Amino acid sequence: MNENTAVHTLARRYCQEQFSEWCSRYEALQRRQPRSEGDYLPEAYDTFPRYLILQAMLRAVESLTPESAGSADLLVEAMANVAQSAESNLTAAPQNPIAASAIAEERAKFITYILSLTAEQINAAKPLPLRRTLIQEESDRIWAQLKAKWGVDGDYWYPLKSKELPAGILAFHTDYFDDNKEAILCELLARRGIQRIGNFENTATMSTSWNSRCFSPTTTSLKGTGPPQNRTGSCTPRMSRRSL
Repeated sequence: MNENTAVHTLARRYCQEQFSEWCSRYEALQRRQPRSEGDYLPEAYDTFPRYLILQAMLRAVESLTPESAGSADLLVEAMANVAQSAESNLTAAPQNPIAASAIAEERAKFITYILSLTAEQINAAKPLPLRRTLIQEESDRIWAQLKAKWGVDGDYWYPLKSKELPAGILAFHTDYFDDNKEAILCELLARRGIQRIGNFENTATMSTSWNSRCFSPTTTSLKGTGPPQNRTGSCTPRMSRRSL
């Protein structure tokens, strides 16, 4: 891979690995200190906001492509800029000072990491499967196409929208979509030469383009690419924006 791709890959992998690390720490914390009714403990506020902002930064980094900058230095600068402003509905304007400090610290650690990458690290970078967060204009354009073709409006997908499926649509129940059916679907995609697929959540808040070889139709994450969306029932806290 070229230098730009290597730098971009290292940034993605950093966010993935740190997300998993902090998610595991939060799971362990919940086992030690189950949350009672009421507010989170200070240690919790110093933990779960970290993986939430790492997830937001990963999506921001994946909205860039290695080819979007003329050099590795310019790409690093672009990634630092999007990481500094990356937000999600769970991290914007945190009210808790511990959470705010944890978020700021993770931003700083990520930016320090990408600014201090060495030639040895860049040359040793191992590839990751494709995953790219579509920018808003791309996402809006495709949603408009889905609405024009199939009447999809960002509210309900088929078959919840209608039991009658339009031509060109298949709907599966995840409870019955086992590994064998997943393998068959991936084989059909490969036979048709489909190398990239899109994931559009019904909230229209996140749209991604994936390598079809790594697609798992029963999850919103790529196999082996992290971060998973709510890996376990205890990882992602259920909260309102005011919770931070």
